[in-house]
Amino acid sequence: MSSGGADQGNEIDPRAGGAQGDPAEGFPDVIEIVVEISRGSRNKYEWDEESEVLRLDRVLSSSVFYNFDYAFVEGTRAEDGEHTDALLLVEEPVFPGIHVWARPIGGLEMTDEHGFDFKVLCVALGDPLYRHVVSMDQIQPHRLREIENFFATYKLLEDKKVEVLGWRDLSRAREPVEAPEGTPARPTEPSARTTSTSMVGLPRESRISRASIRSISVSIASAFLPAFPGIASQARPSAVDRPQG
Repeated sequence: MSSGGADQGNEIDPRAGGAQGDPAEGFPDVIEIVVEISRGSRNKYEWDEESEVLRLDRVLSSSVFYNFDYAFVEGTRAEDGEHTDALLLVEEPVFPGIHVWARPIGGLEMTDEHGFDFKVLCVALGDPLYRHVVSMDQIQPHRLREIENFFATYKLLEDKKVEVLGWRDLSRAREPVEAPEGTPARPTEPSARTTSTSMVGLPRESRISRASIRSISVSIASAFLPAFPGIASQARPSAVDRPQG
């Protein structure tokens, strides 16, 4: 409720970016994105510009699903010829092909088999649970870690390497949105990167490699197996299976 009646007529609808209530006038605080993949799906859909249809690119090989709505920013063009990717936070999954007015609040930097990649993190203005959000500080840290973990693992069984570099602030997220089409994407200087609280966002020297994790798991198993003879006997190869020395 407004503190004074004189100000009530000048209030701006929190769903809109412009003073007249038209979201299109709010750019770059408000952008138009097109959803390709609904949260909860394992299907990777991609927009075919030539045919102007959504096509199934593949089903994710790893046992994970998109834990956000995956979209692209309308009217943008990255160096690779594709639209700039967007990650949409909204309470209910949105159907593929739906256009959404969204507010960018930050972005995620990563690299994959195609090179450097940047994804703009947005909130849906039409969702009362998110329309007030203007920065990543208002998003639960664990929610951000879940998104990082998805990208760190979703291509593991496809034998493709993905490295998550970390989250970036709003000013960095606006760059690919406001840049002319075809402007090369560039990684943020290490000194300017925001700190991530998850393992995938830590500096390379601070991360635990998968080989180290396997080694630790084997050591733990070796320490506990003698206490459970039944399990230990099943885990050890029989005399028939053992290679002859």
